[in-house]
Amino acid sequence: MKKLYTLALSAAITFSALAAEKVVSSADARVMELRADKELLKAERTITPSSEMLKVPAKITTAELYGYYYWSYVDCIDYKSYTDFVQIGQIEDQTFNAGVLGIWGNNIVKANADLAAGTLTFSPYVMGELDATTSSGKVPVTAKLEICKLNPDGQTFSITNDPYVLKFDGRNGTIDEEMVLAIAAYAKSSGELVGYFFAGALNNLVKDSWTDLGMATFVDGYMPTVIMEKPKAATSQVLVQRNDLEPNYIRIVSAWTGAFKLAWPGMSPEEYESYELEINIADPTYVTVGVQDLGVSGTDKNGEEFTAATQSVNTVNLYADGLNEEQIRDYFLKSEYKDMNITMEGNVITFAPNSLITKYSNEPNKIYSSKNAMVSTLTLPDGWNESGVEDVVVDANAPVEYFNLQGVRVANPESGIYIRRQGSKATKVLVK
Repeated sequence: MKKLYTLALSAAITFSALAAEKVVSSADARVMELRADKELLKAERTITPSSEMLKVPAKITTAELYGYYYWSYVDCIDYKSYTDFVQIGQIEDQTFNAGVLGIWGNNIVKANADLAAGTLTFSPYVMGELDATTSSGKVPVTAKLEICKLNPDGQTFSITNDPYVLKFDGRNGTIDEEMVLAIAAYAKSSGELVGYFFAGALNNLVKDSWTDLGMATFVDGYMPTVIMEKPKAATSQVLVQRNDLEPNYIRIVSAWTGAFKLAWPGMSPEEYESYELEINIADPTYVTVGVQDLGVSGTDKNGEEFTAATQSVNTVNLYADGLNEEQIRDYFLKSEYKDMNITMEGNVITFAPNSLITKYSNEPNKIYSSKNAMVSTLTLPDGWNESGVEDVVVDANAPVEYFNLQGVRVANPESGIYIRRQGSKATKVLVK
């Protein structure tokens, strides 16, 4: 029988009370710095569709073990369960042959893949130097990947730096639940442990899978503002899909092809292929779009190369302001940004002007809006929600139930790990 771990932290061992502080990289502490200078930006940047980006997002390729996964874990810092959408793929590196994109922002966490054995092995290494935002201000730190394990008391951790091996069966990735993957921050001045960017236990991966919903009409008022001097909306027919594991997520396949054809006529069909745009429609009054590559790249006025990404304004990281998810939602629905929301009514998703913003890899602390911003709409095909899946708003309002790891329902869970079920969604959670 599996043990129940409370994942408590103690000042006496490696994960001390100080070490447990959540630190945020300067690249992730993106507060609202909206700039309405897109036209000026045009004169400073040369943007083109990037065939390399289209096929190798973030220098990652895909193969059998490689692909997109939902990575679920319990964060040992704030005791909450999370699910991140990650990509595992091949990288070019002298020491590592694979990497994971999505665990820690736009940074690739390096590993070694054995495709024949179906394993992905993480080992300790220095990830780089950056500024971290802590409760006492910004601190220059060195980020390190560390491998940890629960101590026999089931309540504390120690750094072991033993290999951390994920085993894949073609659909799922599993690991010893006692293992912890952590990204630690050490002060450059003293070498002391400042805190953790990430510390995940009870890790589990499920491969991404999508079902076609049919063709939809996409009026794209966003991408033309990124790639055109005199933008105008691009209307096209696009394939839309629904995620098999997370039915509140839909995506537009090759979302930007219409805008590419409008901006760059005369290219080959292969060059017009573009990235998907994934959309979370769990709350029709507050639709969100997480950080996603756009599949375009270029050079700025100084000759520096960059790639571009997008996300909805309401998902910009506001940890630096100390806001939780509910406070962020309330902030965007009531603040001066309330007119920059994405909503869904019936089968139509409406993107308000500047509800999608642009980020550039060579300016990680800035996000850009456009003075030429236009409305975008996605009209889903008739019968798109007749797949037997409950209405998207049902799960958000469904009652919450808890079960122990043996599947027995628990009315009042005490300290330990439980399965939390709400509607059709079930996740492992830690109760203190």
